[in-house]
Amino acid sequence: MASFEMKPELDQYEKPSKKAIICQSVLRVAGIFASLIATVLMIKSKEKTIYLGFNIDAKFSYSPPFVYFVYANATACFLSFLALANFSYCVRLANCKRHFLIFFGDLVALVLSASSLGAGTAIGLLGKYGNTHTGWLEICDKFSHFCDEVQHSLAAGYLAAILFFILTLWSSGNSKKAATVSSQQP
Repeated sequence: MASFEMKPELDQYEKPSKKAIICQSVLRVAGIFASLIATVLMIKSKEKTIYLGFNIDAKFSYSPPFVYFVYANATACFLSFLALANFSYCVRLANCKRHFLIFFGDLVALVLSASSLGAGTAIGLLGKYGNTHTGWLEICDKFSHFCDEVQHSLAAGYLAAILFFILTLWSSGNSKKAATVSSQQP
């Protein structure tokens, strides 16, 4: 008895549906805004207070992990904007060769966002709870506004990282489909 297999025709790349295009565009714009908001909130996080008779400042620029967080999220925002521009270009064409660039931009944005979140969260927790083993005191009881701004910035960064993760998965699938189609064409 012969078995019949249904093999899809891969001679032409199928354009995504209008619903998929809108959904991916909304996710990309949301990722851009989330990383932009995370960057702006971190830059704006500063507070001055008097402690034991001394004027003390708390700024994001005093902590290298927070500075890295700002630069990484700004770069992720820019890369996501470029990926959105490439995606808009590819939507118009039947056979676009830029799907790998979109995937690569999404992947780098995800890696930058996730690594900066690790660094920022570690220092944020250290500032909130201190470390009794090393004698580092918590500062959030003295700089509550600064710590709140940092927490809001990190929350926006986590949202951006989740969106970049979803977009990376989505664009990897699109890149694989486009590569399969282009490898089968003469």
